[in-house]
Amino acid sequence: MGENISNNSRFVVQWGILGTGNISKKFVHDLLVDPRTRNVEDLVHKVVAIGSRSELKAKEFIEKVLNCEDTNSKKRASLDGVKSYGSYLDLVSDSQVNVVYIGTPHTSHYQDIKLCLDFNKSVLCEKPITINSDQIKELSRLAKKKKLFLMEAIWTRFLPAVVALKKILDSNEIGHIERVDSDFSSYFDVEKVEESHRLINPDLGGGCLLDLGPYAWDMISLTLLNQSLKSSSGTQGEEFLKVPRIKASGTFYKRLNSSAPVDQSIISIIEFDNNLRDRNSQTSQGILSTSFNQDSNEEIGVTIYGKNGRINIESPICCPKKFQVIKFEKAGDDPNESRRLIKKNYSFEENFLGNLYGYFIYWEGWEADEVGRCLREKKIESEKMKINESVLMMEVEYHLL
Repeated sequence: MGENISNNSRFVVQWGILGTGNISKKFVHDLLVDPRTRNVEDLVHKVVAIGSRSELKAKEFIEKVLNCEDTNSKKRASLDGVKSYGSYLDLVSDSQVNVVYIGTPHTSHYQDIKLCLDFNKSVLCEKPITINSDQIKELSRLAKKKKLFLMEAIWTRFLPAVVALKKILDSNEIGHIERVDSDFSSYFDVEKVEESHRLINPDLGGGCLLDLGPYAWDMISLTLLNQSLKSSSGTQGEEFLKVPRIKASGTFYKRLNSSAPVDQSIISIIEFDNNLRDRNSQTSQGILSTSFNQDSNEEIGVTIYGKNGRINIESPICCPKKFQVIKFEKAGDDPNESRRLIKKNYSFEENFLGNLYGYFIYWEGWEADEVGRCLREKKIESEKMKINESVLMMEVEYHLL
């Protein structure tokens, strides 16, 4: 499952990269940053091979990563000796590769993951992990049968700000969560791209929901889904999670010659039941919105409303750097008297180092570290990003459309 260096006990994670698009470039760039720069002493990441549909593209990918403008001074590993493969089959046949990162178009994920699992490779796949729940259910069962690690690449889960946020939520600092507003929207001028562009091409899984929606859903999942699972009995032992109640409205975009429209804006109310044995327990609501027709509010992308306080999370919520916790304190016994607000700000700006390929650098290292530790401990899924959550996200998105 990897290699241990005896002189310092750092576990070496041996990566294969399947797909050579921009998201794969960013992942490899972050992978090359020495983990010790983020205070990770137990792991080393090694890129073993790049797989593309032609050997030339794989070699060009390596050159682009090596020659990119690096906006930080962090120590980086080299790509010396990395193999270039002209087919995905050659990549997964490499005995030195023990985990494959998949950065291909949405509609290719199912077949690419299955290829990796068939050749006994563990997988980290970009979101959305598949384009429907039946596909991920099948792959989940296959991975479990073969005792292989499988995880959806929702990097947000592993960022320092979100790790700190989860600790606050787990401590019940703001009390029972009653409502969460979660928006991830990003304006995209669809009229300036070709009809084949993945965001507006229905044959490539286009639309805002599969592209941007997973980040808006992830904040709902971290809060309301997690709260519901903790307070309800029965669901935790089931293979897959129950779909919450959903009401949604959307608008669509279609080019004249396109085979079908794609969703350009979605607004939904998602209702979660809490402890059914408690008569005083009420339904909690999530308001999820996503769009490529508008930008999110620049200041706040998520607000978590608890009984004893609220949390405001700065946009963009795919990579939050700041959040504010506001706790309520009674000013007196008069119910009409205003509550005092006690505010505390949290900042993690030092963890973000620049911009590359349109993305902030240094997002994906923590996600890769989680994969490495799971491989080292021979786990087939991460406790922080379980496959049944990925299945549920696919089912929720099906109901939203």
